[in-house]
Amino acid sequence: MIDENFISKITLEELLRDKISPAEISKVIGAYEMSEAVLIGQLTPSGFPIFYHSTRVAKILLTELNIFEPDLIVATLLHNILINSDEISLTILDYNFGSNVSYLVQRITDDYKIRIGLSIAVMEPDRIDDDCLIIILSDCLDILRSNDFLNFLNPFAFMDQISQRYFPAAETRTNKNISFLLNNCKKEINKING
Repeated sequence: MIDENFISKITLEELLRDKISPAEISKVIGAYEMSEAVLIGQLTPSGFPIFYHSTRVAKILLTELNIFEPDLIVATLLHNILINSDEISLTILDYNFGSNVSYLVQRITDDYKIRIGLSIAVMEPDRIDDDCLIIILSDCLDILRSNDFLNFLNPFAFMDQISQRYFPAAETRTNKNISFLLNNCKKEINKING
């Protein structure tokens, strides 16, 4: 069952070894620990910690896309933290992980709020930069692969929403990772639709 799967800290360190510097590994592990501390007690509809989802999204970047850019991995581990915590702020993220990470997490959080109707602000998907779109599409791909997907109030509305919101923007990009994610999201949707 995919919802039970997650990357342990030891596995994460092994995946990063020889790919990034020890200082960068420490930064990624710091994000892992912050995400775990904040999200481990918050559960998905299937009853598994949201933290597991965050690590699976990071695993998509590391093992399927071969992305080892530290800020992107850190932002991926933290992509749910502002939505699910009143304790963590942009100031804390900026202080601990730098302005690029706090920017990425804020953009992803803003987009999520727009997508679920918590914000009336308008941020067109074609204005989302490639790094944010990679994290967003990886997030969507993990959701589509998980058992939680079927526990959404309306999984078909979710599929329509991401198809309409992100796919047109992704189709205009030349980034090979975005193309890979787009194609895999479409494959998962096709499996579900039969």
